[in-house]
Amino acid sequence: MHLCPMRTLVFLQFPGKYLLVDYGYPSRYGFLPPYPHVLYHLDDFDNDKAPPLVGKEETFNYIHSAGVILLKEFLG
Repeated sequence: MHLCPMRTLVFLQFPGKYLLVDYGYPSRYGFLPPYPHVLYHLDDFDNDKAPPLVGKEETFNYIHSAGVILLKEFLG
């Protein structure tokens, strides 16, 4: 996976659009990070011992993680 320096990300922002980013990126306009300190990776949700999704934060992180995996598979 190729990481862009922060100064490059300024050019990647599009009005009305958001970039899916990981925890390491700052939380600012145009960046859509997952909720911190909440289950995130699909592996955390998929095992038999995992509790069902509880609350909007876990639901958002589940969808965020699925979107990141889909993009990584699509983009290579």
